[in-house]
Formats: sequence, C-alpha cells, structure tokens
Amino acid sequence: MTDEDIIAILVKARERFRQLVRVYQRERISQAAVTGGVAFPHVSIFKEAEQILTVAMTMLHTLPSKPSHSCVSPENKAYADQLLKEIGDLVQNAMLMDRELRKTAPVPPIPEPANTQAPLPSGTARNRALRHYATV
Repeated sequence: MTDEDIIAILVKARERFRQLVRVYQRERISQAAVTGGVAFPHVSIFKEAEQILTVAMTMLHTLPSKPSHSCVSPENKAYADQLLKEIGDLVQNAMLMDRELRKTAPVPPIPEPANTQAPLPSGTARNRALRHYATV
C-alpha cells in the first residue's frame, strides 16, 4: 500500500468520524431545544451512527497495522500520525456523546423468561422415574 493510499483512507475515515460527531451534536442540540431539556433520543440516531461507524471501521480495517510506520516519506509519516491523533480525538468525543445519549434513552423492560421447561414429575410419575434411574 502506497503512502498516498494510506493518507487517503485516513482522511476519509477522519471525515466519517467527523460526520459521526456531528450526528451526536445535532441530537444534543435538538434535545436542548426541548422544553426542560429532557427528551429521549430517537432510535434512528443510533442506527445512523452505527452505519457511519461501520463504514469508518471498514476503511480503517483495510489499513496496515501501523499506518504511519508503513509510510516511506517522513512528511507522510507525520501527516499520518496527525490524522490518527485527530481520529482518536473524534472517536473519544463520539463515545462520550453516545454514552450521554444512551443515558437519556428509556430502558426497555426486561421480558420475562419463557417457561420452556416441562414441569417436574410428581406423584406416581415421580416414583416411576426414581425407580427407573435407581436401576440404571
């Protein structure tokens, strides 16, 4: 992979993470506009964020394990390091905003587990089962 390929992927990934942060900022602003400042985030926000994050992570997955060390030119190494630092900062901001939004989201009720077990035998069926297992 050439230096230009590495830089291009890092720039595209940085833009995706910026887009992700903007999605969270937009939701934060819309929540602040609601009277009282308490509004539940819409599920579509999390779906949109997941789609952006999936694309960005797919881009980063195509890079070598240490992109800045794979660059030949010293200028490209420095630029790749700068891009990686910016991406790291954007990821940190996105994680914090996601955590804040999820705290305001309503917690769905935990469904009761379905009773998939058959009732335990009792009476004569129990006695028959005990005799059967005792002989085995």
